[in-house]
Amino acid sequence: MFRFLRVNMAAKTCVFEDIPEEYAGLGGRALTSTIVAREVNPICTPLGPHNKLVFAPGLLGATNSPNGNRISVGCKSPLTEGIKESNSGGQPGGHLAKLGIMAIIVEDMATEGEWWQLELSKDSAKLVPSTVAGLNNFDAVAKLVETYGDKCSYVTIGRAGEFKLTAASIAFTDRELRPMRHAGRGGVGAVMGSKGLKAIIINPEGGKNHPLADEKAFREASKRFAKALTEHPITGKGLAEYGTGVLVNILHEAGGLPTANFTVGQFDKHEGVSGETMNRLTKERGGEGAVAHGCMSGCIIRCSGLFPDKQGKFQSKWPEYETLWSFGPHSGISDIDAVSRFDYMCDDIGVMYLGRFAEVADKVSLFTSPAHPYTYSLLSVVPQVSRSPKGGRVKLLGDPPSPIDLKPGCRFNPRCPFAEDVCRHEEPELRKIGDNHFVACHLVRDGLGPHQRGGEWKV
Repeated sequence: MFRFLRVNMAAKTCVFEDIPEEYAGLGGRALTSTIVAREVNPICTPLGPHNKLVFAPGLLGATNSPNGNRISVGCKSPLTEGIKESNSGGQPGGHLAKLGIMAIIVEDMATEGEWWQLELSKDSAKLVPSTVAGLNNFDAVAKLVETYGDKCSYVTIGRAGEFKLTAASIAFTDRELRPMRHAGRGGVGAVMGSKGLKAIIINPEGGKNHPLADEKAFREASKRFAKALTEHPITGKGLAEYGTGVLVNILHEAGGLPTANFTVGQFDKHEGVSGETMNRLTKERGGEGAVAHGCMSGCIIRCSGLFPDKQGKFQSKWPEYETLWSFGPHSGISDIDAVSRFDYMCDDIGVMYLGRFAEVADKVSLFTSPAHPYTYSLLSVVPQVSRSPKGGRVKLLGDPPSPIDLKPGCRFNPRCPFAEDVCRHEEPELRKIGDNHFVACHLVRDGLGPHQRGGEWKV
């Protein structure tokens, strides 16, 4: 029943293989890391043809064991240049396990400019030209669901992965088919993009749970494990009630809450972005919000709530602790609605400079109308979306300021060709200039950046 699936992006082949004896008893991160260690040349280029991208459910996937349906992704990281494993919730891990696929090993690269999607079902795997290239995760999944239906689960990369940006993630759909669970570490999305693989569609129909050598003993052990999780004050109550945001107030009191670009460990408005506040507002607003939401089948911790806006409409999953501190105290923001919107928009585009957001926008706004000079300069190095003067690359003068000796004013002002006196003395706030478009720049007026108003780019 158990097999590897080896996918060669250059040859467009999908081959099922028996699991080699040396991999017996391995699953999840142990399996992905072992395959990468044995099959990937340690000196290869991470975004080149010799790297491999490995997806693997855990050994307890498709067993009805509590919390057993997560998935691991492994490769040589373009960020660390070492072996990297990134882990995610969502439905794909359990679905792969039900199909008996213990690892998908993606090899080589498609021709530059080609985008493919991998269709998986019981005893079938094939690559077909992608119908969702150029779309970010939410739009891509919505279009895939129209074709393949709501019984499948989906794995996608957004535009960041397509552009092979080294911090790009891989998105996995939850039970409601929202691509909001991520393998977010190590730049695994960039590796998937380098392969030319845009999406994986997993149809679990006909799959089945794993056979058990001693079903009675396994069930009894699972019950003991579930009882230990549900009765523990953190896994049984804290995480379900407050998500990983339960850590915000705890870390503030301990002096370890990342604040003001890691310069201090406490934030006087920490309660505004705490798990307790998310819980209260979710209950007060009702509607499409939910406390104790499970992102995958079999999850009994249910740390992923659904956060509604003031009208009760779904706004985002509950932001994780890392999201709360990075968008919140780290950036001087105490508005949980702003943090929640940014969390959702991160599945599109966010641009940061020296630890603070310069611009946050949906994909269309950011790639077609970048308002911040820094965003504009970044996009100028991407030929497909260049908006730079005369179609060439914008060159920034000077070096970035020291993050441990930041001066007053806008952090980008020493390198900004349009900087004015106010830029050198006052730090700009992140303000809304359009639907899902926010920018931190004194020089953005009437929704337009200085370069958009005809300002001269000094080089």
